[in-house]
Parts: sequence; C-alpha cells; structure tokens
Amino acid sequence: RASLLAMTLQLKGAVMSLTVTFTKDATVVTLPAPTPGADAAVERLQSAGLTAGGDKYVYDAGIERYENTERFQNLTGAQKAALASFFTTVAGQQQTFTYIDSGGNSFTARFLNSVITFEKHSPESWDVETALELDAVGA
Repeated sequence: RASLLAMTLQLKGAVMSLTVTFTKDATVVTLPAPTPGADAAVERLQSAGLTAGGDKYVYDAGIERYENTERFQNLTGAQKAALASFFTTVAGQQQTFTYIDSGGNSFTARFLNSVITFEKHSPESWDVETALELDAVGA
C-alpha cells in the first residue's frame, strides 16, 4: 500500500500525486489525496446593510477568501494520529501552514475547523473532513 501511495499518475501532461502534504516548520504530515469532488468556494468579504432612509449600502473590504473542503477516507490509525497532532501543532485555526495538493500546488493555508472529527469504520480505517482557507483558488 505504501508504494501505491507514493506512485504518481501522468494525466494530460500534468503529474498528479496520490498524496497531499501539510507542513509547519519541521512537522510534515502526508495523507492520501482527498476524495474527488471537494467543495471550493470564493468569498468576498463585505458588510451590507440599510441606511436610515432605506437605501442599501455595501462596504467592500477588497479581500477574497478561498476555501476548500476536503474529505480524507480510509486513513490508518497512524495517519489519523499524525493529522490530529498537526492540528494541535498549528493551534487549530490560529496558525498558517503550507498545504501541497495532489496536483503539486503549494498554498499557504489554515484550518477553518475549530474541531476535527474522525469517523471510525474499523480498527484501522478513519474518515475526516477538513475545511481549509487557502491563499489562492484551490484545485
């Protein structure tokens, strides 16, 4: 199985990895690539309301936030423990880290979850869903 996770696929001239990586300083966690079909969103940070006269106003901060929701399936107990430890290392949502997706794209990221909940399917099979804020549009 380890050799399967390390192998790469050549798809339309782009190298796709079967893994993703979370890195903060010397701490590196490698997980199997998330299941296809992850949600991606772009949020424009704005505040809107109505004036006393009933006119709508919008304050645009000029900031866009990119969010990816990733679902990791069939993690081993060791992978689960590594991700849980990494979550503690970055203090949940507090600190940024480097996230390298299965396409080899590198992002500055942070968890949007204050809690990560693992679903147990067998003694060595865990699923988890994480929401990540990225510094650019995720793949």
